[in-house]
Amino acid sequence: MWAKTSIILSLCFCAIQAFAQVPDAQPVEARARALFDAGAYQELDQLMQENATFETRTESGALVLNRIYRALFQSLHGEADDQAFWQSLDEQTQAYISAAPGSATATFVRAEFFRQKAWAIRGEKYARDVPREAWVLFRENMQLADDALANNGAPFKGNPQWYVASLYVQGARGARSQRFYDLLDEGLSRFPDYQPIYFAAVTFFEKRWSGDPDLVEQFARFSVELTYETHGASLYAQIYIRLWEEYFERYNLFLHQNPDWNLMKQGMQDILERYPTEWNLQAFAHIACMKQDFPFMDSLFDQIHAEPIAKIWDDQFLFESCSDTTMRPMTEEDLMKRMAQIMVLTVLLELGYKPQHR
Repeated sequence: MWAKTSIILSLCFCAIQAFAQVPDAQPVEARARALFDAGAYQELDQLMQENATFETRTESGALVLNRIYRALFQSLHGEADDQAFWQSLDEQTQAYISAAPGSATATFVRAEFFRQKAWAIRGEKYARDVPREAWVLFRENMQLADDALANNGAPFKGNPQWYVASLYVQGARGARSQRFYDLLDEGLSRFPDYQPIYFAAVTFFEKRWSGDPDLVEQFARFSVELTYETHGASLYAQIYIRLWEEYFERYNLFLHQNPDWNLMKQGMQDILERYPTEWNLQAFAHIACMKQDFPFMDSLFDQIHAEPIAKIWDDQFLFESCSDTTMRPMTEEDLMKRMAQIMVLTVLLELGYKPQHR
């Protein structure tokens, strides 16, 4: 299946999370977490049912169903040595299974509990630096996550999140395994419009996992071919933005990946045709600034009518740097001077200096 260094490259860019942190789904996310914490599992399942269709999206185009799952899963994150935390979650997720044995969400939360515990034990070290005993516990918990999905999840294959959860588990166990690809093929054949399946897969196509620098691009183009009639080139842009938020937080996307800019720009334009929200406009203006496509960026700034969104720009200085035409390098000498200025400012920011905003 399937040149010159820029002034802007020296700035610290925050992860946009353009389809992960759009604020208009926050009330339903908060309600889901509150229901889970309170043990109101029947009400939580009802909430999931109300948002189960692909038509239920935020104003910026994010699938509400996936947003709820992400919010629930964030509450399962803890430190490896916090035994009380993991014991409490073990009991809570098992109670959910017992109270709602036919619940897809209960199964996914139970599997995610084991997956999160496995990663907490492994840590974020390079594989060669992970202690042997940590590897043993990592594999044991990933197996428990796999068992939860395989043994309890068969009736839930009609829910696209089953494939997302399974890909995250199988990817961690063997990203290039035949089972991983079989799950991906099956998931995309059944739910080609469920973007989180693509995002789960591309996590493991990134070269740190796959060792193949071309695999992300190949998969992104395949994704466009599969969904072009309904989504245009939007998935191409979304896949690269997803990688950015997953791996390259606070760095320039284009330092680590080499997407086809014309295709990525088309993807962003296709998204804006359906979802011309302030969030998307500012997020894409940020990306255009990184790429230094100033005509495209200016066309987006012309449509922005709100104050800078902090989660996108991180700092008003960054917003002003992108929108200020005097910051744009015209000659090699200008470029070097601006880079030196930004480097000095970056050091000052790291030392705690807070610039005065107009």
